[in-house]
Amino acid sequence: YCYYEKKEYDKAMAEYEKILADKPEDWGAHSRKGLVYSALKEHKKAIKEYKVAIEFGGNSCVRGNLAELYRLGNGVTFPKHKKAFQLYEAAYIEQDETRTCGCITAPLIDCYYRGIGTVIDIPKAKKLLLHGIEIENDSSYFAYLLGYFHATGESMERDIPKAIELLKKAQKKIAEERLRWY
Repeated sequence: YCYYEKKEYDKAMAEYEKILADKPEDWGAHSRKGLVYSALKEHKKAIKEYKVAIEFGGNSCVRGNLAELYRLGNGVTFPKHKKAFQLYEAAYIEQDETRTCGCITAPLIDCYYRGIGTVIDIPKAKKLLLHGIEIENDSSYFAYLLGYFHATGESMERDIPKAIELLKKAQKKIAEERLRWY
């Protein structure tokens, strides 16, 4: 996985191929190949790898990665919003009540908030956000969304100072997360 993080994609792919030569059903190796293909913008290949990973038991992160490609329309003729929503929802349900991954929950909140693949449901978006903050209150995803909601006043009380504070926190947290990768 460190080759991937270092953007040494050829070396990463060689490692994953070695793993799959010994154990073709290793969903983790298929998922990581999907990450490499996504980074290389070879989205159709990424979709294929994510689907194989899910078939072999892949976790909520794999579903989230596939959902993101569908939502953005990468590797498909046009965005598959309904399929993306279904994958995000399945990934969210897979998580237990004691942990909530921002990379799964934040896009699901966005789906409910903007009606991507489902009907607009602001109360559901707000409920998911507040649950995410309660479980994982240090997440840049949740800080950003809460800041956005406070800035717009659409689903929370409008509070510009609070919005600025949360958006700055999210920006700082994202920068810290990115620095750990290098």
